[in-house]
Amino acid sequence: MPLELILLDFSKTNYSSARGALQQAYRAFQVRQEHVKASICQPSYRQWIGRAVRSGDLTVRDDMFACVWYPPRWPWIDPLKDVMAEERAVAGGMRTLQEIAAREGRNIMELMAERAEELRFARANGIPLSNAPDTLAATDDEEAADHAASDTK
Repeated sequence: MPLELILLDFSKTNYSSARGALQQAYRAFQVRQEHVKASICQPSYRQWIGRAVRSGDLTVRDDMFACVWYPPRWPWIDPLKDVMAEERAVAGGMRTLQEIAAREGRNIMELMAERAEELRFARANGIPLSNAPDTLAATDDEEAADHAASDTK
């Protein structure tokens, strides 16, 4: 663990060294989180499900012990750089959207459904979103005309 983090004193540190120290600490925290998931959370979950099956509260299923643990996520050091790095990792095939969502404690299917509903609401109410201007600004007729024009080029 970096001394700066133990003492909560970054006064003698520059941005780059502070970021490096925090990233190293985060790696150590991830190892501990994985240990807690494997040695405490999953065994406790298996016991709990086993008791529920034995008592008749649950029926036996093939996936009854399937569980995904989402440990708490810490704040980003530089959110913009982290988001840009994740975008590039997905585009380059080094990460999946599911992996990124899981790191944030989210389920990708729930996230996509929530995002789709958000986009539908914004469009229905004429609210432009900066990251999706093409899908929100145009009406269906304008989109059809745009597609027809691009097909003829």
